[in-house]
Amino acid sequence: MIPRATFALGVLCAWSAGTLVSSTFPPAFAAPAATTATAIKSAAAAPAQRAYLPDTAVLARVDGRPIRASEFVESYFGSYPEFRPAADSAGRVEFLNSMINKEILGRIAKESGRELGFEDRLTMRQITTRVLGNVLFQRLVLDSIRVTDADVRQVMRQFARDLHLREITFDDPESAESVRRELAAKRLTWEQAARRHRVPKDAKGPNGDIGWIARTNFDPALGLQLFDLKPGQTSPVIEDPEGYHLFQVVAERKARDVPEQAFRGLVRDQLYSAKARIGSERLKAVVGQGLEIVPDSANLRWAASQFKPARQTTMEGGTPNLEFDLGVPEFAPKDTSRVLMRYRGGQLTLRQFLDHYLAVPPMTRPNVHTPELMRLQLEGLVLEPLMEQYARERGLDRDSMAVAKIEARREQILVERMYADSIESRVFIPVQDRRRHYQENQHKYTSWADVRFAALYAPTKASADSLVARLKAGEQPQDIIRADSLTGFQRGMVRERRENEGGDYQTVLFEEMRQGDVTIKGPDGEGAYVVIQLIRYNPRRQLSFEEADHFVEESLRNLATEKLLDQFLARHKKGYRIEAHPELVTQVRMVNPAVR
Repeated sequence: MIPRATFALGVLCAWSAGTLVSSTFPPAFAAPAATTATAIKSAAAAPAQRAYLPDTAVLARVDGRPIRASEFVESYFGSYPEFRPAADSAGRVEFLNSMINKEILGRIAKESGRELGFEDRLTMRQITTRVLGNVLFQRLVLDSIRVTDADVRQVMRQFARDLHLREITFDDPESAESVRRELAAKRLTWEQAARRHRVPKDAKGPNGDIGWIARTNFDPALGLQLFDLKPGQTSPVIEDPEGYHLFQVVAERKARDVPEQAFRGLVRDQLYSAKARIGSERLKAVVGQGLEIVPDSANLRWAASQFKPARQTTMEGGTPNLEFDLGVPEFAPKDTSRVLMRYRGGQLTLRQFLDHYLAVPPMTRPNVHTPELMRLQLEGLVLEPLMEQYARERGLDRDSMAVAKIEARREQILVERMYADSIESRVFIPVQDRRRHYQENQHKYTSWADVRFAALYAPTKASADSLVARLKAGEQPQDIIRADSLTGFQRGMVRERRENEGGDYQTVLFEEMRQGDVTIKGPDGEGAYVVIQLIRYNPRRQLSFEEADHFVEESLRNLATEKLLDQFLARHKKGYRIEAHPELVTQVRMVNPAVR
């Protein structure tokens, strides 16, 4: 494992990571929160009721400028996870101190009278465009959303039924609607349609069979359209960022009793998100009126197929795990010239899309692995300047939210330049110091272990035992997966993982199994099993100095800059009136405001 010192700029983590993201990619409304057709795997019960501070409670003041509980929570969840302290009492106090330090650094930077350079002014131009687009979305869409108790009760009634469903996915609405009409006229059977089109990769049976689904596994938009259907009925065409879907109800059964109080908040939040998606589409239609945006379906489908999900949530033992794939596919020059979208007065090529995508910090890149997800991002790029114009016409460039966000980004740029000039430029780590540190801490500089494994789905214990016998007899998991896929049954996957990446079956793969072992995990809540084979295991190994030198220098540089930053702050703090109430931070309700 490669040790890393605390990065000195971690003190600045109170600046929103969201601001950085929006400065390099289309505004949030261009790609509303995705809920796939079989998305939500679990829902946590509501936390026990307790007394919390109001959002307006003051946790600290710097020269009279208050830091309130709402700002504390928003900044905490908006900061980079890499630099974010734990949410326990010590971590909260640490984060409050970082917010105080950030306020002081901002004041010092602005008082220095430094002007923004050409590149910084260009960045601010881009930031202003994104901020005005996001504020437009806030004022014209989010501020008008109302979710009533009646809305929630309507959804809660559907929780009394579980449905056995089958699903087919399409890349375009025309194909989906054509198949739906054929099914309704009985000119086509579901089995025939499933063979001709795409079924979910995680289907649990043939013909797109996704098994028994509880109402809690669907967002309101899907649930409202599906959970009033009767066995044998087919849904209307349902669109989400994964594509266009048809569902068929195979059977129904009475659901387990659901603690209503535990799910009311979740349902309310999901209804809010569903209304936000509808409002987003309406806003884009108004702003883009007459623009005649036309995606190139073939090129869009091809380009999206080259990407893997940038992030996805998996479940292990009932615990959700967020997995990232930071890789970006490489394209030949002849492919980067492919046109992905045309509109009146212009077009977007794959090269232009990649330029924007690669500018986004890897941990915050959006998913673009389906045509629909990529289309949403491209639309955002096309509409971005029009959104700014639309916002200015409505005076939103003077909106208090817009002014505050733009000024916060300007302040951040000034602080970054001051930090580079006053602290980073003074740090140099000679090679002899790096080598000495490596020799004294050599045992800490090791590579991560990595594995290659197969995870195969089995609907019953008998089928799981059969898979185990086949694997132990020497049959390759890739061959099993390929053979089953030809029948329309998605058996599972073979993939690689490093120890530091995390994910499903982490403990089993890196601590319990040995290379070549086969084991069964399950049953899950639906009675299914997963057969795991550890194909390859590479243990940790000692890194040479040449391999570790970059990390050694980074650690020593971070320690040195952190020390200089502390000294810098200590000198300047004396000139400011600082009032802090760290004893209050444990009374702040720490709930991510982005997860409504």
